[in-house]
Amino acid sequence: MLPRISKKLFVDLALWMLGFGFLMGFSFPYFMLTLGFDKTQVLTLEFYSATLIAGIIVALINYALVRSIIGQRLALQTERMRSVSAVIKQQAVHEELRLDVATLKLTVDSDDDVGEAARSFNELVDSLSRSNQVGQDISRFTKMVSAHLDVEALTKQALQQLLEDSGSLAGAFYVVHDGQMMLMASKGIHDPVRLEQNDLVLNGLIQGRIQRIHLPDDIQVAGVLTEFRPREALLVPIFFKGVSEAMVILASQNEYAQDMEPVLERYAPGLGLALRNALSHERLQRLAVLDPLTNVYNRRFGLGRLEEEYSRVVRDNSSLAVMMLDIDDFKVLNDTYGHMVGDKAIVNVVRCIKDNLREGDVLVRYGGEEFLIILPGASLEDGQQVGERIRRTIDDSFIIENEQQIRQTVSLGLSACPDQRLECSDDLIRLADEALYIAKDNGKNRLITA
Repeated sequence: MLPRISKKLFVDLALWMLGFGFLMGFSFPYFMLTLGFDKTQVLTLEFYSATLIAGIIVALINYALVRSIIGQRLALQTERMRSVSAVIKQQAVHEELRLDVATLKLTVDSDDDVGEAARSFNELVDSLSRSNQVGQDISRFTKMVSAHLDVEALTKQALQQLLEDSGSLAGAFYVVHDGQMMLMASKGIHDPVRLEQNDLVLNGLIQGRIQRIHLPDDIQVAGVLTEFRPREALLVPIFFKGVSEAMVILASQNEYAQDMEPVLERYAPGLGLALRNALSHERLQRLAVLDPLTNVYNRRFGLGRLEEEYSRVVRDNSSLAVMMLDIDDFKVLNDTYGHMVGDKAIVNVVRCIKDNLREGDVLVRYGGEEFLIILPGASLEDGQQVGERIRRTIDDSFIIENEQQIRQTVSLGLSACPDQRLECSDDLIRLADEALYIAKDNGKNRLITA
């Protein structure tokens, strides 16, 4: 490599070319002597001057050609680099800015070092564009999932976005609950529930890293992915602070890009945080409306549901039955066996009640050993049938404590509308409560209708 003369490449080039032209012009007369020319003709001041001037002119022409051909390419590449740099700087402030790849790329019209430089620059632009697009996709994805506190809505939208961003045609989203995977959302998979216990899926969750599964053409995936023949599948575990939260399965009829795994790894933290927030919110909501011992609705939420159902009755002129249920002699049970046995008795009563309720009926722990049962669409006669089934089921049941069978009975009071004239939902509770006390006063273990 020739030594540098100045800090400017083209200045060095000009100086070296002038030096080379001067050397050629100075040595040319002696070269002429080797060809047999008379030294009186070539070793003269005039000839020396002519050859020196010619050498310098040739050097200047070569410099001009290089400056014109190479310099223009370098100037264009510099301009494009500055454009890329400007976009990258603005990207820190304006997230939606995009690289205009078509206008930034250089034309590759040679197979030498200059063409290779242009080709490398174009690859750099493509990489920056890809990185920029992925960054924007991840930012948009993180904002989208963070906006949801409903687990079902979050998983559905997250799966749809992951399918689009990864170029997948099918996928499923499973949430880990009590050590088991529960299907929350799926698309394009014929029987996604079967994948919950698939060994590959479970191992992928245990290993805690994204796995790429290649499916050759001669492998059949019957009964699972039926809308197309998958070429590759990705298992994407979702973690939050080292705890398994979910598993996302993606499938494509083409091979995924080589950088798909690291790209999806950038999606995972935001999704894990959003999912943890949604799950925590769901648990808080459940705690706010559910009784912790029986896992049925608490009094505050139950009265709200009763008001909603009563408003529907008034609006639609439909039916509604309400029962108040109380465990007979519960204080004696508590005093005799202790509160832990009393809790077991309450849980057993709740199980018996649930076994006799329809879908849509509402069971509420009204207080202590007293329960409110809301039967939408039920008449007084319907309520009597349900109440008698509940009473008999509890009468036939028992709990075991220290090898001793402990039996319970309940008393029930029933009211209904429009069978009875009422002014508000509180009247239903009042009438049912009055009927309950009549049942207590008349021997217990019975149902009384208001």
